[in-house]
Amino acid sequence: MRKKLLVLVLMLFELISKPVCAEDSPPRTITIYTNGEQLTAYCRSFLITQRQRQGTTQQYADAANCYGYVTGVFDTLSEVNMLGQICVPAGSNANSLSEVVAKFLDENPERRNQSGAELVMEAWLKSFPCASR
Repeated sequence: MRKKLLVLVLMLFELISKPVCAEDSPPRTITIYTNGEQLTAYCRSFLITQRQRQGTTQQYADAANCYGYVTGVFDTLSEVNMLGQICVPAGSNANSLSEVVAKFLDENPERRNQSGAELVMEAWLKSFPCASR
């Protein structure tokens, strides 16, 4: 299963990292990660829409980006058994995991130059450390 997942990830990386060309447009490269600045903007909208139970269409779209990104990181780490020293409490859900990340991003503006995935993991490591084994 792990080999299949690794092959799939490598194939997707290869496909996504190739320049995309159209007949009349110059070649461009698609990036494959979200940085901390982008993720902070998305997750601020997540917090607004969750707390106020209302928002603009753009805020809901950005909130969905935050939620989807955070759950995607969690699912990926879970699938490849890389959660390591992150011990998520029983009863946690995707909303609570996303809220932890959103708060971490707001409290650590100096780290927003890092990749989104790295910041998600750091937020969880800080909030959900495992007891000494």
